[in-house]
Amino acid sequence: MRLLSVLALTGLLVACDTVGPEPVGPPGNVVVDLGYEDGPFLRVRTVDLYGCLGYRIEADADRGDGELEIALGDVLPPAGDVCATAEGPAEVAIDLPRDIGGAAYRVFLSQGQQTDEYEIRLGFAGLGIREVRTSFSSLAE
Repeated sequence: MRLLSVLALTGLLVACDTVGPEPVGPPGNVVVDLGYEDGPFLRVRTVDLYGCLGYRIEADADRGDGELEIALGDVLPPAGDVCATAEGPAEVAIDLPRDIGGAAYRVFLSQGQQTDEYEIRLGFAGLGIREVRTSFSSLAE
């Protein structure tokens, strides 16, 4: 009977491992920075660290005339069954236009009912970002 119970429990655990990734929940406080790799991008990372590398933040991005609206969703675990055993933040990277002629580009970052605002300048002089209004996010140091 004991062997049967162990086998049943083992089967249950294996079955649970094959189920798709479940959301962890909202990202909470995040940090924002700019990067450049095959074009400029805005990266949003959680302040909290997770037990595996590869956690990611769901995000929907809408581009308008001189604006980018980003709605953050849940934090999702790494895809697949592989877990790199190192701590790290969840993150998402959103591509930005290659050149907006040095004009200010507004970014609205929302999570639930909160919306933070940033101003980005992209041009031949480089990349720049500044906070306009923030409540749950901040610039990375």
